[in-house]
Amino acid sequence: AVQHLVDFCCSGGVDLGPPSAANPVGAGEDAEQHTRTLVHLIAMAKRYEIYELHSAAVYRIFGLMSERRGLLCCALDESARVHEPFAEMILDIIALNPKMALFPPGGRRRRGRGGALSLGVAALGRLAAEPALCCTEETLYEVVRYWVDRGEDGPLGDEKLAEPNVEELVHDMELLSVRRKDAAHICAQALQFYRIPPQTLAKSALPAGLISIEDLSDAMKKQRHYDQFTENIYSSNRSLTPGIVDCQVIIGAGIEGANGVYRKEAGGYVGRTADLGGTSHKFYIQKIQSFVRHLSARHMCPCLVSRCSEAERRKGTSWLLFATPEKGGSRSRPTKYVLLYETIENGGGVTDDGEILAPLTDFHCSSHSDFIEFSGNFPSPRQFSYMNSSSKK
Repeated sequence: AVQHLVDFCCSGGVDLGPPSAANPVGAGEDAEQHTRTLVHLIAMAKRYEIYELHSAAVYRIFGLMSERRGLLCCALDESARVHEPFAEMILDIIALNPKMALFPPGGRRRRGRGGALSLGVAALGRLAAEPALCCTEETLYEVVRYWVDRGEDGPLGDEKLAEPNVEELVHDMELLSVRRKDAAHICAQALQFYRIPPQTLAKSALPAGLISIEDLSDAMKKQRHYDQFTENIYSSNRSLTPGIVDCQVIIGAGIEGANGVYRKEAGGYVGRTADLGGTSHKFYIQKIQSFVRHLSARHMCPCLVSRCSEAERRKGTSWLLFATPEKGGSRSRPTKYVLLYETIENGGGVTDDGEILAPLTDFHCSSHSDFIEFSGNFPSPRQFSYMNSSSKK
């Protein structure tokens, strides 16, 4: 990462490779190590305010993770150590579909190939305690069990010694014992055992040392208390959402608050609450046609009407990324709309992965309405989609 930073400062450019997991490496790095290097580069570029390098590294890492979802865990593990805001965004993405990231296709029987096996103890504990995870409690237990079992396969399984060395084998066994103790501590601190079927607790968790007799007894008492509702408890997601949530990820925007995860709700996507111009705002993505329809005549901006007509003429869908103040109004009737970015495309989604969104500045409007403000700013953000479990790698 330091070498990339030096190269950029000396030459004004750096080659991070194309944003594709098909060609993810440079200088002999594998995809996981390359991802960790990019996390450090993002952190350093942010610290020293080298925005062009920061954007290039962010685009590169999301290009990798959009195709190889198991690298999300690798990015979480590394960013939790060096760049907390990035770690929060990655955890938000994983929470929407944990299986997508934690159990990558073809990677369950190998060490160091992304997924949960890329997580250290601290990152796994943080993930297990996340209340917004869109998975059952039993699935989360399976993640921890997988982390223990497959992690243990490495030194004594996939990489068996041709001529075993007694000292090395003893050392490996000590490491495995520590790993299992760490996993048991994570389970005790983060898992809601009563939401896991009793047969799983008794036949899997107890023999594996991942639940104590006392915790097992307490869990079964709660299960008897809920009685007829236990099946719903076992099958419901921790986040209490009915299924996997479609989302869009916006990165690299000149307006910092616009970056982040946008969850699908009704006719658009809802982002986070963040500072904009010194006040708290909520961020959204919505089709321009829907946006214009909800405006009253006295708040209508001619610029928006013309943009809506142009999108319909092209038979495309124009999307707006905008924000509304949190104070002085409601979600349906805010005090002002601050329009930041837009994109036009011909399909039903927001954009293709990596698509650039254009800033909406004062150039686009002559302040026809006090209710509408055009306040976008460069650099232009890009969008990535993390829908369902459609991992490409």
